[in-house]
Formats: sequence, structure tokens, C-alpha cells
Amino acid sequence: MLRSLNGIAAIYKPKGFGSRFLIDKLKFGLTKELNQQFIDSEPNVDVSTVIGSPTEACLPDSVSNRHRTLILGPKYKQSKMFIRFMKHLDAASSGVVVIGINAARSQIRLLEGSYMENVYVVRGRLGVATNDHTDEGKVLEKSTYGHITADLLERMFSRLEGQHRNVLVKSSASGLATDSQEMYERAAAGMLRPVLSRQQGEPVQSLILRIKLNDFKPPDFEIEVKITNESQYFLRDMIHNVGLSLRSHAVCTQVRRLRCGPLAVKDALPYTQWSVAAIADNISHCKPILDNYVVDIVKGVEFELSLADRFTEYETSGPNYADLQTRENDE
Repeated sequence: MLRSLNGIAAIYKPKGFGSRFLIDKLKFGLTKELNQQFIDSEPNVDVSTVIGSPTEACLPDSVSNRHRTLILGPKYKQSKMFIRFMKHLDAASSGVVVIGINAARSQIRLLEGSYMENVYVVRGRLGVATNDHTDEGKVLEKSTYGHITADLLERMFSRLEGQHRNVLVKSSASGLATDSQEMYERAAAGMLRPVLSRQQGEPVQSLILRIKLNDFKPPDFEIEVKITNESQYFLRDMIHNVGLSLRSHAVCTQVRRLRCGPLAVKDALPYTQWSVAAIADNISHCKPILDNYVVDIVKGVEFELSLADRFTEYETSGPNYADLQTRENDE
């Protein structure tokens, strides 16, 4: 069964612990189940024939797996199982977590470098400010919110989305003018992807791709956010800043990840199904979804390369190219 635990799976993390503690829980639960399956795979046999030091070589074939485990220790150890998660979820958040088990850890690194688009449902509450921007933090200030309407919230989120979209266009332009035909073709094909990098120690920027107001029942509201390269603190800080922009205050009451890249809640295993067989089946379920996602990424790269080739060809074959080259050489 251990060989079947080699791939990428999606699980649903409940609120109460972070992604790193989640990995420890998975390792403990999976190794415990594997060892129990190993013990139950053979009937008990008398261990009285064991002679010498407890090593694998001294054990006769008649020793059962149960006694073999008692003598040598568990066959499957947590230190030999490797799990890597993608896009951390803190203890105050819940939602989809994508994990790579054993050899699939390298695939997780590749997916992280593609700046996947993730979807969150974020709930906020107006009129309160706390020290950590959550409803469980220490209350610092209270304010009125009667002047805030759903239309005002939608306009605020639309403005915020427009600011981030401008950053997205500039970061994915690769030297193309924002009003050029090449940029229009890229945007029309849905191939706008951020090209983000760390420069001079600065953190990579989070980019909001879409914000939608789902519900507004003062003082509570709910939004759906499509974002890339995010953190849960960024989302809570965004709610806080929205409250200040509306001349009030706001705290975040819930952060729930609905989608991590191509994998959604419907593809993720709930807490009650974190077993060896269920995770092995989930790996098989997620594989075609991830394969299609990788194909889409490759198409996007090929599309960008074709645009770059066309752009370079136009520059080098234009009517003024030879004159410009002569001027540069003269200078």
C-alpha cells in the first residue's frame, strides 16, 4: 500500500491547526494504519524460536508480523514518509490543501512556481477593529457602519480589483505595450499570468484577480476572492483596510479556501476520510485534473513565446530597423 501513496492529493483542512501540524497528523495516521495492516496481514505464530539479538537476519520465517514488529519495531516510520504541502493555511483558516507525497514533492515545487490562481470565501464584520484583524483578537476600537451599503462595498471592491489588474497587466506584459495587439490577444486568450520575482529582498506581491460580493447583511458581509501568491494575513489585512477606506472599521471572521489551483472542495478529502485507501484513490482522482492543468500552462507558455517571436520579428524586419541599426553603430 505504501507504493500507492506516491502522488499529489487534495485534502480539506479544518480550522484549528496549521498546515505544518496537518502534515504531522497525516504522517502519524498513515504510518499507524500501514503498520496495522502489516500486522494483520498474517496470523500470529509462536515467537519462542527467536534466538540471538533482535535483527532481521536472526528472525526465522515462522515469526509473525505482529511479533516481528514487537522485536524490530514498526516497519513504516514517520521519518521515512515525506509529505510537502502547497500554499500554507494557518490555524485560523480552513479549506483545500494540496499535498505531494514522497516522489511527488518535486511536482509540488513546480506547481508553486506557476503562481496558481486560488479562490477564497472571506467573511468580514463592520464596526470593529482588533489587534490581529480577526474577530477573536483584542478589540481596539469600535465605529458606526450605518452609512455603508452593498453598492458602496461593491464599488470599493471594484476599485481594488482594478488596481491589482493594472499591476497584473504590467507584470505580465514582458515588454509589450498595454494597448498593443499582442497584449489584446494575450488577454483575450486568458493567458495573462503574473511574472513576479524577488528583487533586493522585497517580498513577491499578492495579486487580486477578482472580488465578488456574495452577501451583505450589516454588519456582516461575505466576498469571494480569486487571488494568486496570497497569504491569509493579506486577506485579513485587506478587510481591515476596506473598513478604513469606508470611514469605519472591519475585522475578518472567516477565511476559507474553496480552490487551490485546479483542485476544488469537491476534489478534497474531509478530515474523516484521511486513510491510506482514500488518499490513494484521491491521488488517482487528482492526476488527470493536474495533467490538464499542466497542459494549459504549457499552452500559455507556447502562446507567450509565439507572441514574443512575432514581436521580435516585427521589430527586426520593420522599415526603420536598418536605419536604427546604422544610427546606433555611428553613435
